[in-house]
Amino acid sequence: MRFLLLSISILICSMRVSYGQSKKALLTEQQVYNLNNNAQYDSSFALLNHFLHHNASDSDRYYGHLYMSYTYKRLFDYKSTLVHLDSALYFGLRTHNPEYYQANITCQRAFAMFDRQNYKASDSLMLLLSNSHYKHLDKEHTGKIISLEAFMLMQNQNYEAAEKRYQLAAQLVQESSPCDLPMIYGKMIELYGQKNDIEKMYEIYRLGIKNADSCKILKYTMYMNHAMQHCFEREKKYEEAFFFLKKTDSLHDAYNEYKYLGKISNVEQKYAIERKDLEIKTQKQAQVFLIFIVAVLVSGGAVFMFLYFKVKQQNKTITQQYKVNEQVISIISHDIKEPLLAVKLLLKKLNIQDKIMVQVSQSLEQQISSVNHILTSLLEIRKSNAQNTAMLFPALTNVLRDLHTKIESKELTVINQTTELTEVPISPEKLRIILYNILSNAIKYSHYQGEIILFNTSEGFAIQDFGAGIPTKKLNTLLKDAVISEKGTAQEEGNGMGLYIMGQIVKQSKIDIRFVSDEGKGTTVHITY
Repeated sequence: MRFLLLSISILICSMRVSYGQSKKALLTEQQVYNLNNNAQYDSSFALLNHFLHHNASDSDRYYGHLYMSYTYKRLFDYKSTLVHLDSALYFGLRTHNPEYYQANITCQRAFAMFDRQNYKASDSLMLLLSNSHYKHLDKEHTGKIISLEAFMLMQNQNYEAAEKRYQLAAQLVQESSPCDLPMIYGKMIELYGQKNDIEKMYEIYRLGIKNADSCKILKYTMYMNHAMQHCFEREKKYEEAFFFLKKTDSLHDAYNEYKYLGKISNVEQKYAIERKDLEIKTQKQAQVFLIFIVAVLVSGGAVFMFLYFKVKQQNKTITQQYKVNEQVISIISHDIKEPLLAVKLLLKKLNIQDKIMVQVSQSLEQQISSVNHILTSLLEIRKSNAQNTAMLFPALTNVLRDLHTKIESKELTVINQTTELTEVPISPEKLRIILYNILSNAIKYSHYQGEIILFNTSEGFAIQDFGAGIPTKKLNTLLKDAVISEKGTAQEEGNGMGLYIMGQIVKQSKIDIRFVSDEGKGTTVHITY
């Protein structure tokens, strides 16, 4: 059964979403589709990386990341699949028709969650799409979503309703993407197998094989044979199961030949792309150098005189500003922080026993710790740290320990998938501030007994929660100014300073912070460098 579900992951990601695609995006789509069908995944990645780095429009970047997610999905790398879906959504929301892109990413996330066997999450996403009558989805993706709905009905043994949904799904896919029909047929074989309708199983099998052969998609042929093998094994008809097992094994040999040929093609395509990149880079460097020489000759004298007087004036201003900053640091350190710490120590010494007063005391301690963290952060962003590299794993461990009480109060599960050797180009103190603020918000807006996941990405690392999410209209204003903080899912209060402080740190460092959110479903914060 598990193989069948994973097979859906391989097959469900044909590339036909075409709204707003440029000619280059359409061509890239077809090339990646063909490469993936021939198991030439490295060539797909090389082609897509080239496409993403040489196309500036938000629409093209949306499709580039979408095709990346399809390719990672073929390799069962769901973490990378979801990261690229988040990136695709980020660029899609910046276009003139964000609703279209939002609906299609919801569709793709439903597929991914289904293949991870997170049926609850997948079902909630599918419900959103069906309630909107599949608005903004084309026939192909509507059909595929309906096929997943049929699968859920089949799991609940509602066979009649499941068969009707499968037939509707097959009709929609036939009209829009006929080469993908075996994806539906494979699941219909499972349905008729559960009903013990052997005649129907063979009828659908023949249709699927005919379609897979005509489209020359080897993985569909493998999928159809494995579906038959699985059904006969479940019914303990081992002779028939062995027959289809032999077919599957012979197809594996042919599939391995595809992969070998793919590696040869990968090398050729890689060098072709590298030569093109070098040519473009050389042309750009020559143009920039020529412009630079002309600018220096024309404006050199005037710039020198301007800078001389400007620097002289700025030296006076910097000296005055430095004195003011030193005074501010002194005030915060001695006149505010120390009394706060004294109050916190006093609360601990009181040894309060009354249950209500214990809760009040703990709440006060949390508020004092929060204010103390803000003051420390304000001090830190005024410093120029000598150490410019920090290890992520120990910093995360320390911050999670500091936030342990808040995590326990909501019975949250924190999954740290980051590697111990991950380095971040920022001082340890500033990294701690960023982690503390992001995780505090993730805890604040997570639902009771929710999950928070921390994982590495190709560009850095990310922190994902499945809580309240951020309204789309607020996404572009984060990190810019102090904002009015919304109450958390447990009515937690906030002051809105954390995001502002992170924004100041980003301005001073080599890292970037990007928020991707689906309101009502959670937020992923990407830290890139």
